[in-house]
Amino acid sequence: MLKTIVHISIVFLLLVYSIFVFICINSTNLNLNKKCTRVLLDMVKNDKFLYVRKYHVYSYLDRFGINPLKKNISDVKTEVIEKTLRKCELIKKVIVYKTVDCSIRIKIYQRTPILRIITDKIDCYIDSEKNIFPAMVGLVVYVPLASGMINNFRYVREQLYPLAVFLLKNEFWNSQIEQIYVNNDLEMELIPLVGTHRILLGGVENFEKKLNNLEFFYKKILNKIGWNRYSIINLKYNNQVICTKAN
Repeated sequence: MLKTIVHISIVFLLLVYSIFVFICINSTNLNLNKKCTRVLLDMVKNDKFLYVRKYHVYSYLDRFGINPLKKNISDVKTEVIEKTLRKCELIKKVIVYKTVDCSIRIKIYQRTPILRIITDKIDCYIDSEKNIFPAMVGLVVYVPLASGMINNFRYVREQLYPLAVFLLKNEFWNSQIEQIYVNNDLEMELIPLVGTHRILLGGVENFEKKLNNLEFFYKKILNKIGWNRYSIINLKYNNQVICTKAN
C-alpha cells in the first residue's frame, strides 16, 4: 500500500513538473514574439560624480541603430548593445539583459576622469585608474586642466596623475586648483580659482607637503591681507613659501 502511494505521488509530481515546464516554454516563446516595451537605464555613480547621462546612452542607441524599444524581444541582441556602448570612452562596463516583462535593462558603470590634458597634439582625459582616453564631442567633464610642455603619456601617468588624485580627494584643493601648467623646465605651475597669483610647485616631489604648507599660509595670512596681494607664490624649495608682490 505504501509503495503504491509513493508511486502515485511521484507520477503526480512528474506530471505537475511537466505542465510547469510546458507553461514556461510557451510563455517564453510568447514573450519572444512581443515588442520591447521599455528601456531601463541604471547609471552606477562613481564616487560623487555622474558624467555619463541617460540622454548620452539613448543618443548612442539611436545613432548606431540599436535602440531596442518597440523591436521584437527575440531580435534584440544584448551583446551587440554592450559592445556598442563600450565604444563610449567614459563607459567602463556595460551589462544588458532582458526581463520577463519585455523590458531591456542596461546597467552602466562609468570611468572617473580626474584630469584633462590639452596641448597642440593632445586632448584627452586620465581617469582614477590611470587609463588615458580621448576627449569626446558632447561629453564635457569638469575636472582640472593640464597644459603646456606635455609631450608623452608617461609624464602624464608618472607626474601629473599623483597630483590629480590628490586634488580629487582633497576637498580644499579640489575646489581651488583649476589648471596645471607645465613650463619649459617641466616644472608645474598651478593656477588657482581664487586669487590672481600663480603657484610655482616645481616637480612632483613632496607636493603634498608643499600644498599643506600653502594651505596653512592661505588660512593664516592671505585670509587676513587679501588674496590678490601676490602675483607669484613659490613652493619649489622645501618648507618655504616665497611670495612676489603684485604690481
